[in-house]
Amino acid sequence: MRQESNPWGFINGLRGVLSLWVIAGHSLNVMNASLLQVSNPALAVDVFMIISGFLMAIHFQERAAREPWESPRTWFRFYLRRFMRIAPGYYVILAAALALSASYASMRGVFYPESLPAPVAQVAASGESRFAFSWASALMHLSFLFGLSPRYAESVAAIPDWSIGLEMQFYAVFPFLMLGLRRFGNVAAGAATTAAVVLAHQLWGQYVGGQGVLGVFPQPTFLPLKLNWFASGILIADSVARRNQNNDASAALSAGMALFLSFFSHSLTLPIVTFAFLVLAHRRHVESALGWSALPARALDRALDSRLGAFLADCSYSLYLLHLFALFPLALYLRSVPGFSDHIPLAQAGILFGCTVAVVLPASVAVHWLVERPGIEFGRRILRARSRTNSA
Repeated sequence: MRQESNPWGFINGLRGVLSLWVIAGHSLNVMNASLLQVSNPALAVDVFMIISGFLMAIHFQERAAREPWESPRTWFRFYLRRFMRIAPGYYVILAAALALSASYASMRGVFYPESLPAPVAQVAASGESRFAFSWASALMHLSFLFGLSPRYAESVAAIPDWSIGLEMQFYAVFPFLMLGLRRFGNVAAGAATTAAVVLAHQLWGQYVGGQGVLGVFPQPTFLPLKLNWFASGILIADSVARRNQNNDASAALSAGMALFLSFFSHSLTLPIVTFAFLVLAHRRHVESALGWSALPARALDRALDSRLGAFLADCSYSLYLLHLFALFPLALYLRSVPGFSDHIPLAQAGILFGCTVAVVLPASVAVHWLVERPGIEFGRRILRARSRTNSA
């Protein structure tokens, strides 16, 4: 049966929808249009973080028998898998973005004027664009350390890579988060996450107009500012594991903590999406408990777990990183087309969205097959070689 072979197949379609949401959101933004919460692509990135926390925790649990959580060898295997999943595609796209820094900085400035928080504003005041190429910026991005610095958190104009640095910070601490969850339990994990997020938001501001004791990030690239979303995904996975062990009370507690952490948002959209994700993660148990009442969850699961969903999931990472390469020049071109400005802003955004996807999707497929998949396979070969060496 499909569900028994891959109970998390719905995540494929969800990742694809989220990548399209980001493109649609940016299309709406640059055309000064609005469409409910679609106009806020940052919400889609937050859901990506929930998915990341969930999948990392699920895989850690599934491999626990052969890869003990407390073993440094397990940590190395985890780090290598994640690096080889993220870095190859990112480095190729980053190289193109750095080469085109000047062009895309000027294009981006048309749609997003340089109204910046300090200390980034100090750089702009000195006459240097924050997107100007520098070897310091290149090295910070190559090392994935750029998210720790407000100066470099958002310094490459052509790619929205702020979330990639955030993701790598999460990977760095993930094994220890799992060990802490096992040692101290779900309530302590939720409480510690809450304290870290609240403290981080007091110490560091975000975006233009943000205020913080220690400074302001132009994007929330520092892990404590977004830890609640990753932790929410981890706790949903923990609730699934506890429910599979027939520990219903503890499973409910983990689920409740995950939902609680989702309310660290200015929008009710994210708690609603988190609840839907939680229902889908527990769908088999929901079906057995509710019977026909679970039909909406079953229908949503089947819609997301499809061939189209799998295709979009494969392309979602490069689609996310590449879309601004096409979106900015296409927006400028469309604005110059006679009669285009006669359309309402929502129609303009729809045209831009369609054109951007049409241009970027083939490139995303190429990056996935020519760069991402070989990188993943190379990482697997390294791990297999190490396993043979260790067993010899």
